[in-house]
Amino acid sequence: MEDFIAYDTLGFALFNKCTAKCKHCCFSCSPESQQRLDINRVIQYIKESEEINEIKTIAFTGGEVFLEYPTLLKLVEISTEVGKNTSIATNGFWAVNE
Repeated sequence: MEDFIAYDTLGFALFNKCTAKCKHCCFSCSPESQQRLDINRVIQYIKESEEINEIKTIAFTGGEVFLEYPTLLKLVEISTEVGKNTSIATNGFWAVNE
């Protein structure tokens, strides 16, 4: 039997729109970017992951995923419904120091 790597996370870079324009960004995200994944396909893949026990976590990144909070919330809810943990990468632009 051959050795193989069993990955436990399914990740989606949902879109490239971001509040920042970091020179080191590996996705070339920016405030002007319009590139995005088809959300219906993302939903399909999340639902299909329910049958793959090795996948424990669904990860979301972008761009800045909180720019489309309603979409992000829907995807997190679906991930939870199929029994997966979620992970979200954000630059924290929305955080307020009070």
